[in-house]
Amino acid sequence: MRPEKPGEFDLIAGLRRRAKAHPRVPLGIGDDCALIAPSPGHEVLVTTDMLLDGRHFRLQEHGLANIGHKALAVNLSDIAAMAGTPIAAFVAVALPRDRAVEVAEGLEEGMRPLADRFAVSLAGGDTNAWDGPLVVCVTLIGEVERTRAARRSGARPGDVVLVTGPLGGSILGRHLRPEPRIIEAQRLAQASTIHAMIDISDGLAADLGHVLEESGGLGAILEEEHIPIHDDAFTLTDRDGPIGRAMQSLFIDSR
Repeated sequence: MRPEKPGEFDLIAGLRRRAKAHPRVPLGIGDDCALIAPSPGHEVLVTTDMLLDGRHFRLQEHGLANIGHKALAVNLSDIAAMAGTPIAAFVAVALPRDRAVEVAEGLEEGMRPLADRFAVSLAGGDTNAWDGPLVVCVTLIGEVERTRAARRSGARPGDVVLVTGPLGGSILGRHLRPEPRIIEAQRLAQASTIHAMIDISDGLAADLGHVLEESGGLGAILEEEHIPIHDDAFTLTDRDGPIGRAMQSLFIDSR
């Protein structure tokens, strides 16, 4: 990480001290590049997501720990969608100048439990301070056994469409604490031949459409009574009446 002002050197030093050793990351924070050593017979997975204050979260309302959790979790979900194992995260942040160190430390506190849970090394990144809003960009490196990555393009006629949890849970703020399905995806891949998978953060209908298009223009039939709906979607309906029902119809696919 390259600090913009001298006061951030202490921040980087603290991050380096707290960084845990990882068998696939022989060199993390502290040099111009990190070193990643994938397991023999595996391919490297790379994903990245950028989150913007005012678009994906509200800094003044949602709390730094929640924002940090979300920034790492959405990337972990992409690794899960390929039935992979996460290895190392690289975090680039544009920090509000008047509270740069506080915000950076709060983001790390939000990421650290999730990183520890899935054995992810916080291996580097970049920090800058400016007069604009908070921007967080995480790049996550993972691995998957060669030829075993679950792509979007592998769906076949006769496949069953499955989800790993109820839909519509983002409506009342749960989008800040998404649950990466790393373990579920790996167990599914081990238990059976999975032809295609995708992270449905854009909604069931939209992301299923991506799978169908990438798989040669297939079609799918969804039976409404078999789609699991999160309790929050019904709570909003009960609370807001017709408006809630309209929101439910708009967001029922969202994570």
